[in-house]
Amino acid sequence: IIYPIFSSALKSNEPKLQICAIGFLPKILKTLSPTVIKEDVIPKLTDFISDSDSDEIVAYSILTLSECLLKIDPELFTEITLPKLVSLWERLHSNTIASAIISIIEKLEIDSNLALQYAIPLASQMLLTPQYLTLQLQAKLVSFTQNIFTNLITERKLDKK
Repeated sequence: IIYPIFSSALKSNEPKLQICAIGFLPKILKTLSPTVIKEDVIPKLTDFISDSDSDEIVAYSILTLSECLLKIDPELFTEITLPKLVSLWERLHSNTIASAIISIIEKLEIDSNLALQYAIPLASQMLLTPQYLTLQLQAKLVSFTQNIFTNLITERKLDKK
């Protein structure tokens, strides 16, 4: 009953209404099925990420996406959202957006192959623009990528020559 109201607010052209709706969305995510999240919520949020020039709307959208990660298959989430985040970072970057993106990649629990395909390109793209990242955010990205490669070495037994 409540979600259609939020859905209408998300479709609004009024940024304040969009921000308000995005801000409350995590509270109602608990009541939504994984199918609604996958087919309705995530596409709307990724549209905001793709279309908005507002750091605030983009950051709220990313933070809400990170809540969706807990409700759907992480591999599917990764395949849907990370390419959008790479495109976003190429278009719009700030410390606020970087923090929001890192909140997603820190929650990802995906296999090394998926991480190589989607997460490493995102982290690399972000690290190519250090002027938009605090030293702490850069360190988090480097640590994240190191962990992926460490896991890959273990999984593939590359440390045993």
